[in-house]
Amino acid sequence: MQILDSYGVDKLANNEAGAIYQKKAADLNASTAPETWQSTTSLSTPSTTS
Repeated sequence: MQILDSYGVDKLANNEAGAIYQKKAADLNASTAPETWQSTTSLSTPSTTS
């Protein structure tokens, strides 16, 4: 996970917050202003072994 300050960026690059890093830029900028509370949920799937 990478934390960036992308608030106010009009054209997001593929390395800005919310991007699939170096593959696809975020469709919209959901960043809130500095010093405001933001939260995120990270989901993962347990790995399975044979």
